[in-house]
Amino acid sequence: MEIFTLSLIASTFVAATPLIWAAMGGLVSHQAGVFNFTLEGLMLFGAFFSVLFGTLTGNVWIGILLSGCICIALSFVWGWVVIDLGADQIISALGLILLAQGGTVFMLNSMLGQGGGIFSTVQLDPIRIPLVHGVPVLGPLFSNHTALTYLSWLLLPVFVFVLHLTPFGLSLRAAGERPEAAEAAGINVRLMRYIAVAITGFCCAMAGSQLALGLLAMFTDNMTAGRGIIAFAAVIFGRHRPLPVFLVALFFGFAGALTDRLQGFGLPSELLLTLPYVLTVLALAAAGARSVFKGLVSVPSSNA
Repeated sequence: MEIFTLSLIASTFVAATPLIWAAMGGLVSHQAGVFNFTLEGLMLFGAFFSVLFGTLTGNVWIGILLSGCICIALSFVWGWVVIDLGADQIISALGLILLAQGGTVFMLNSMLGQGGGIFSTVQLDPIRIPLVHGVPVLGPLFSNHTALTYLSWLLLPVFVFVLHLTPFGLSLRAAGERPEAAEAAGINVRLMRYIAVAITGFCCAMAGSQLALGLLAMFTDNMTAGRGIIAFAAVIFGRHRPLPVFLVALFFGFAGALTDRLQGFGLPSELLLTLPYVLTVLALAAAGARSVFKGLVSVPSSNA
């Protein structure tokens, strides 16, 4: 069995889709000056509510959009806590993650009478691209993915354009880089930050929806399994810039796909399942070491 094949690359796109959605959403909050660590919790809420509303309405897209609305509302609540009340951003984010882990289990049991998980009656179907599907190399790579996977590829050009080539993007980045100067220039920093966390919430809902309706067609307890933390690591390692963040999320998706492939070679699954998280730790360590090194280099010599 070969390891590096076209199917591995195609699996990379699938595994990277929720990471790309969450990471690209997370970078918007960081651009606005909000240290948003809520990605894991919002993804879990997005997965649960997409299955819940999709099952209740019988329409997969209504379920996904309603899930997005719920996650936007939750992001507004968290934003109010950290932006207006001045709460610690990390501690409050951990609170939201714990709320998602416990709250989804509680709602699963109390509202649906299920324990452990629930299957969805609807799911995202893969899309065949007519002009590409039959092409030998392009077909296996770029056809038969869900709509959310294809939309995740558009996030990079859209975010680059919005953040760097529009007045809104300039205002958003100014709110994060120089909030006092932005206020003096007439930019509503508070509003920009609320918009940023709302975008993060919606993107995390799409990430969770892809997990629940695009990959498994079900919701299970804690099904995100740290993917939100990996996406957050991509934001940090990519220095909250669209292209690096996108590429790092794609790299982590490759690590996840490679883990699944290596399990077919008889290697210990317990060891392989740690691979994406080990790479996450190494990436964060590299980012921290780079910052320390730059700080040491920038210190003026005592003999100067």
